[in-house]
Amino acid sequence: GSLTYRYDSVEYAAAGYRMVYQGTPTIPIGGRDLPAGHSPWFSLLVAAPSYWALGREPGNPIYAVTLIAVAGILFAFGTGASVSGMAGGSAAVLCVLATSGYRTWGREITTDAPTAALFLAAAWFYVRQEGKALPDVRLLAGAGVATGLATAFRSSSAIAALPFILLLLRRGWARIPAAWLAVLLPVALASAADATYNVRVFGSPFRNSYHFWTAVPYDYFHLTFSSIYFVDNVMQLRAAGGLALLALGLTGLLVLKRLKPGTPVDRGGVRAVWFYAAVAGGPLALLHLFFFYPDGRYFMPVVGLLAAACGAVAGALLPRRWHWLGAVALTIVLATAIRHRATH
Repeated sequence: GSLTYRYDSVEYAAAGYRMVYQGTPTIPIGGRDLPAGHSPWFSLLVAAPSYWALGREPGNPIYAVTLIAVAGILFAFGTGASVSGMAGGSAAVLCVLATSGYRTWGREITTDAPTAALFLAAAWFYVRQEGKALPDVRLLAGAGVATGLATAFRSSSAIAALPFILLLLRRGWARIPAAWLAVLLPVALASAADATYNVRVFGSPFRNSYHFWTAVPYDYFHLTFSSIYFVDNVMQLRAAGGLALLALGLTGLLVLKRLKPGTPVDRGGVRAVWFYAAVAGGPLALLHLFFFYPDGRYFMPVVGLLAAACGAVAGALLPRRWHWLGAVALTIVLATAIRHRATH
């Protein structure tokens, strides 16, 4: 079938299943109920509702994961389209679909594809807000919800709020409480929930399931993060498509810079999407370049943002009279993908 199983996906699914049918987020091991190897929020917010709505079939959460992943693709389209029209949106989607990670992890019951999708959602909200003269609390609240959910799934995703914090400070909106609440309250709630769970289960807000199950290396910072992992992680980033997208995007930016000043290009929109990709994705990439466990899936949010940013640049460089080519290319790719899924 199209659904594959890994240890993480089995655990996320099992925790959600037991929440619905046994009232506990633990997993049974050797006759004992023990804490799951990850925080319970993905299982609570994604897996458990799937079992509640669809029944006891173990693979049911994949439907929710796939829907979230598809929503992420739509947000990528929206980001590219906001900057450079149909061509930009189509190019952004094609860039996202060209990366192996989104296609692979969109078929897994894990946090990887949903987290990447939430980063793409936050990027869309950022680009939309950047183009407005006044803060739009609805856009900021949408960004806050996306960032808060991503933080609940993976605590490192709180970095997705940083571009909004800088935006509020840079635009002189720092004295508008509603704007700060919209952006930061969901992230604060997710972080507080995580800390509370850690205190109740592991005795400290600074210890979590990773310390419980894999004390080595997590009890030792120099084993968890080190320069000795750098090369392996760069190779994972390259395999995930991150380096190719970065090179492609920077080349496009250089070409865009050399265009005549009168050329009808939304340079502000291009700057906004690349700023978000750099400020939200850059620190996240840097963190995982030194992480002890090399795996391309950790770079999925970064790669997704780069894909959306590349799409925006590609659309900006394509003359308006040729924008229909983007829609045609996207239609062909999606039709081919649907046909392939229907026959395999």
